[in-house]
Amino acid sequence: MNEEDANRRPILIVDDEPGVLRAVSTALTGAGFRILITVEDSRDVMKIMADNKKVGVVILDLRMPHVSGQELLAEIRRLYPRVPVIILTANDDIESAVQCMKLGAYDYQVKPVDNTKLIRTVRNAQEMHELRHEIRTLRHHMILHDLENEEAFSEMVTVSGHMYGIFRYCEAIAKSGEPILITGEDGTGRSLLARVIHGASGREGKPVSVNAAGMDEAAFAAAVFGTETVTSPGEAPQETPGALAGCVNGTLIIKNVQSLGDDSQKRLIRLLEDKTYIPQGAGMARRASVRVIAIAGMDLANSVQEGRFRRDLSAKLQDHHVEMPALRERREDIPFLLNHFAEFGASRLGTEKPPVPAELISRLMSYDFPGNIPELEDLVTKAIRNYAKGISLMDTFQETLGTRLPASGSGYDTAGSADALVRVFGHFPTVEEAVDHLIDSALKVTDGNKKAAADILQITRQTINRRLRLKR
Repeated sequence: MNEEDANRRPILIVDDEPGVLRAVSTALTGAGFRILITVEDSRDVMKIMADNKKVGVVILDLRMPHVSGQELLAEIRRLYPRVPVIILTANDDIESAVQCMKLGAYDYQVKPVDNTKLIRTVRNAQEMHELRHEIRTLRHHMILHDLENEEAFSEMVTVSGHMYGIFRYCEAIAKSGEPILITGEDGTGRSLLARVIHGASGREGKPVSVNAAGMDEAAFAAAVFGTETVTSPGEAPQETPGALAGCVNGTLIIKNVQSLGDDSQKRLIRLLEDKTYIPQGAGMARRASVRVIAIAGMDLANSVQEGRFRRDLSAKLQDHHVEMPALRERREDIPFLLNHFAEFGASRLGTEKPPVPAELISRLMSYDFPGNIPELEDLVTKAIRNYAKGISLMDTFQETLGTRLPASGSGYDTAGSADALVRVFGHFPTVEEAVDHLIDSALKVTDGNKKAAADILQITRQTINRRLRLKR
C-alpha cells in the first residue's frame, strides 16, 4: 500500500494515557499515515465514529475509565462491523485481549507497543478493509444470478446489495397477486419498480398508472372506476371506462395513495377485499381481475397516525411493503448511474461519451442528492450538452451546484475506491473489467487455487470457471 492509500481513511486512536497517544501517533505519522484522530475520553468515541464515517481502522486501549475498550469494541462491531479494531493491552490482561478477538477484534498489541509490528498490522487492516469493500461492491453484480428473471430487473441500474435484496423479495411476491405498497422519497424509482414487478408477475394485462395527487373524490372515482350516465329515459347508459377497464388481468398502480380522500379509500378497500367496484352513477358492481400496487411518500405513517389515512387500508397494503432507499443511502450506485446517464445522453446527442474525472466521482459521492436519481440525470444531461460546446463536465457540475458540490478531499468512504479503480484501469472500469480484475487478483493471492479464491470472494468456484471460460 503506497502513501496515498495510507492516507485514504482516518485512523482513530483511543487511549486515556496521553503518552501512549503521542507514541502511537508519532510511529504512524513516521510511516506515512497522515490522517489521525486521537481520543483520551472513551465516552467521546461513538460520537466521533458517527461524525467521521470514513474511519478505516480503530486502535483501542482495553483498560479505560468510563467506557472500557471491550464495551466500545462491542458497540463498534454492532454499528460499524466492517471497521477493523486493533486492541492495545497490558501483559497482565492477555486473556481479555483474546476474548476481544473472539468478539471480532482484528488483532491485539501488547504494551509497550512494538512500532514495526503495529505499523504492519495497521497496513494489513486497511488493506483488508479496502479489499472487503471492493469485493462487496463487485459481488453485487454476481448476485443477479440468484434471480430467476434477470431481464425483468434490467431497467434498474444498480450495484447496491440493498437493491438486489429488494429485487429478490419483489420477484418472490410478484406472482402472488397480492397488493404491494412501495414507499420512499420522490425520485427513488418507485414507479419504475412497480412496472418491473408487473413485468416479473407474468400477468397478461397491462400496467395502468393513476396519480392521486390533487384529485378530489369524484375525479379519482372517474379515473379509476369509470362513470355511467343516463342521458334520457329508456336509453342505454353511456359508459366512460376508468383505469380498471384498461388493465384487466393487469396491474393498477396508484401513485401518491396517501392523497386519497376517505370515500376513495373505502372504494379501494372494497376492491382489495371483494375484487369488485361500482362505476360512478352505476347501480351494479363489476368484477375486477387486477393487482394493485400503491405508491406512497415517506409521510404515509404520519397520515395514518393523524387519522387522514385509514388504518385498515394501510394494513391491507402493507402485507407486502417495499421501501426504496434514497440515492444518498445507496451511494455506491452514483458512479454507475453517472456513467449510465452519460452514455445515454451522448448517444441521444450523437456525440462521444466524455471521460468522467475521478475527482468528480469522488465529490459527487459526498453530495446528498435531495432530488435523488432525476436530479443526477438532469445534471448529467446538462453536462453532456455543455461538453459538446467545449465546457468540461466538472465546470458544469461546479457551476450548477455551486457551494453545494462538496470540495475535493471530502469524499464519502467509497470515493477512495472509485479513485483507485481509475488509477488501476486508466479509466472508470466496466463491470466486466472490474469483476475480471477482482477474480484475477484473488487467483494470484491464492497461487491459482480456485477454491481458495472463491472462498475469499464469497462466490462459487463455478462462477470463477465461468468467468475464465468467457475470457478465452
